[in-house]
Amino acid sequence: MDCKPRTIYLDRLIITDPTTQIQILTRCPDTIVSHVNKHFQTLGQSAHKLESIPIYKSIANIPSRFKDIYCHISHISSNTYDSVLLPITIDELTETISSLPITKPLAFQALHTKTSSTYIMISSNL
Repeated sequence: MDCKPRTIYLDRLIITDPTTQIQILTRCPDTIVSHVNKHFQTLGQSAHKLESIPIYKSIANIPSRFKDIYCHISHISSNTYDSVLLPITIDELTETISSLPITKPLAFQALHTKTSSTYIMISSNL
């Protein structure tokens, strides 16, 4: 959690004009942002290559070596996820918080649960 995100700052970019194939050096931030976004959206490939990638509408159409990956798994028991779908009890919450390392004080923190809009106030002296 102490890792800082790595960032690359581009202040110049060489752009190849698609019609003339001439390379141009630009320092315009808007142009750089536009080209970098396009690069990552197309994964560095040309739009023509991306258009040639087939779009599969059915599992029956995908190559056979991938079918088992994308087919519905029918052998999963219906109660496999029951334990994770149960509401969290106050005992579980207390036990989990009590087992946390004491390197950072909890003080009073508001925890928002996704299943409800209630806030739980937790004291650091549990």
